[in-house]
Amino acid sequence: MDDPSLTKLFPTSFEALESLPPKIRGNVYLLNNEIREFTDSTEPIASVVCTQDGKEFSFSSFARCNKAIAIEALDSAYSAYDKGRGEWPRMSMTNRAKKMSAFLEDFKKLKDTMVALLMWDICKSRKDAADEVDRTVGKFGGQFFYIEDK
Repeated sequence: MDDPSLTKLFPTSFEALESLPPKIRGNVYLLNNEIREFTDSTEPIASVVCTQDGKEFSFSSFARCNKAIAIEALDSAYSAYDKGRGEWPRMSMTNRAKKMSAFLEDFKKLKDTMVALLMWDICKSRKDAADEVDRTVGKFGGQFFYIEDK
């Protein structure tokens, strides 16, 4: 950055900032109903926010899964669906709604984390990030009503 008026808009160091995003473990993935740890290479995820000298801040990483893991994930999904005879396809609408409601309640608990990640990942303001999370929750929040199975 050559323009001093722009340079001073950026932090001198990340340690000087009021808050940093939570570190997210990007080396885990879900397969066959279990969370697995990826031990091969990961790719860092850098924030769009940088310091005055251009130093990037990496707040997470993602697993660079290989072909074998991709095939295993595909096989797992195929087996779980089981040509429409798997647990989820045969589950009653009431039980599906209950599971989705439980997921949504867990998601709501992560609001502050999601807001921080949106701020650091795509440079949204705190208000805009919070509004986006609220819209996401609100879009689905009222749709999981259900009638008890008899």
